[in-house]
Amino acid sequence: MRKIPVSILFLVVLVSCSPRTPKCRYVIDLPDHVKNLILDDNESVKKLHLETDIEARLYSVQDIVNYRAGYLVRGREKICYFSKEGNYLASVGQKGRGPGEYIGISSYYVCEDTVSIYSNGSKSIQHYIFKDSVFTHTKTSYVPDTLMFTLLVTSDNFSDRYITHNTYHGIGGVVPSLSIYDRDFNHIVSSANSIPLGGRYYTSPFSINQYGVCFTDFLNYTIFNFHHDRIDEGSELYFKGSMIPRRYASVEDKYKFLSTFPEGIAIPTFVLCYKEYYVIKVSYERIPLILLLDKNSGEYIVFRTLDEGGRQLIVTSLSIIDDNQLALSVLPDENTLDNPTIYLVNIERLIDMI
Repeated sequence: MRKIPVSILFLVVLVSCSPRTPKCRYVIDLPDHVKNLILDDNESVKKLHLETDIEARLYSVQDIVNYRAGYLVRGREKICYFSKEGNYLASVGQKGRGPGEYIGISSYYVCEDTVSIYSNGSKSIQHYIFKDSVFTHTKTSYVPDTLMFTLLVTSDNFSDRYITHNTYHGIGGVVPSLSIYDRDFNHIVSSANSIPLGGRYYTSPFSINQYGVCFTDFLNYTIFNFHHDRIDEGSELYFKGSMIPRRYASVEDKYKFLSTFPEGIAIPTFVLCYKEYYVIKVSYERIPLILLLDKNSGEYIVFRTLDEGGRQLIVTSLSIIDDNQLALSVLPDENTLDNPTIYLVNIERLIDMI
């Protein structure tokens, strides 16, 4: 039997036993740090009333992004273009199976004034540009047959890259849940965190804005930050007093946990980058809270959103627009056909409260 040199054996043992770089763990104690954020018209909060045109009925708002001189607002099944005063200007494409139409909106992105809608049902990306008061379809791109993504995004920050969620090359095996590809769909890098069988067991919050791309694992609360050719998995959210299920829990346990949703459990349902801060929407005891976290110091503040009369307002989405405005959409009244109200909060004033 051939002998292995002692020096090589020592090196192998050293590498295999070397600890991984520890994650930066942010410990959050929600009940002791909740403040009231009164959403009324004042110097730090403004209301944006979106016009409720028959072509612009959104039902719910999922996010808002800056586009040219106004805002793109994604609703349940469509994306509409509004002025900064809330006037309806145009819709981006339409659902259907004809040329230039999309089956569904899996994700969308804006890059160099082009609005692109990805539909994983057809594995296609429809591209549109606003011209002469309408959005004109410019081209269709297709994802290779060997790949499939539930989400696909890019931005001016990653203009030659695609960032994808739930990637797999075939059936079975352990596959990465997050990856970066170039525009020709050549693989660049994948996350170390992986889930079996394509990873279609849960939905995770995934955001992209002018300050970066961020993803939060829904069950073990790892924050993923995306760079041009690497994925940073070095941050972890830990909510004090919560029973956090770990990634090695069985699929059945995950489903059971999500269906029962016990009291006292904190679940981050959205995360945004803003300079050196994370803005996170957290569901706690079935109430959405807004967590503003300093990435460097670990200091944070938690907000409960209320109206002028002290009634809890249910925030359904977070976005950062105009560089320093936190756009909060609020669940509309069931008895009205109006679009959801958008509250614009000066985020720098919130930071001053930490």
